[in-house]
Amino acid sequence: MLIRIFGLIIAMVFLAGCGNENTTLKESADEAKVEQKEELKLQTLENVQIAVNQTDEGLKLEGYEDKVVLLNFFATWCPPCKAEIPHFNSLQSAYGDDLAIVSLALEDKPVDELKAFKEFYAINYTITYGEANYALAEALGGVQTIPYTILYDKNGNYATHYQGAVPEEMIEADIKKVLAK
Repeated sequence: MLIRIFGLIIAMVFLAGCGNENTTLKESADEAKVEQKEELKLQTLENVQIAVNQTDEGLKLEGYEDKVVLLNFFATWCPPCKAEIPHFNSLQSAYGDDLAIVSLALEDKPVDELKAFKEFYAINYTITYGEANYALAEALGGVQTIPYTILYDKNGNYATHYQGAVPEEMIEADIKKVLAK
C-alpha cells in the first residue's frame, strides 16, 4: 500500500510540470495564437534562424512548411522536461519529414551547455535559445508551467496543446489526427 502511494506521488510530480516564474499563463482556448504581428527569429544551436510568423489560425515557422510542428517550451533543469526527451526522439524518428519538433529553452544557459545537454540526451530535433524564445512564449499567451507543448498542423493552424508531461501515445494520436486532415 505504501509503495502505491509513493508511486502515485512520484507520478504526480512528473506529470505536473515545473513552474516558470518568468511568464504567466493565459487561460483562454486561443492561448496558442500569437498576439502580436512582429516577426520573431528563433536561434537554433546550429546557428540557424527560424522566422516565426503569425497567421489567423496559428503560426508558421520558416523552413518547416508542410510539416506538423510540435513546439515545446522546456528547461534543462526541469525533470518532466527531461522525461519527455525520449518520447520526442521517438516521435521525430517515427514521423521523419512529416514532423518538426522545435524545443525552446526558457533559461539563460550558454550555448555550449545547451549543446552538451542535446548531445548527452541524444536529442534528434531542433533546440532554440535566446530572447526570442521568451518573446514567443509571451506572444502565445504566456507560459507559466513547463514543459508546455503546442501542436500545429501542416498549414500552421493550432491543433492542441499540452501542459506538463503527457504520454507519448497521446501526442502521437493527435499527430495522426492532424496528418489525416
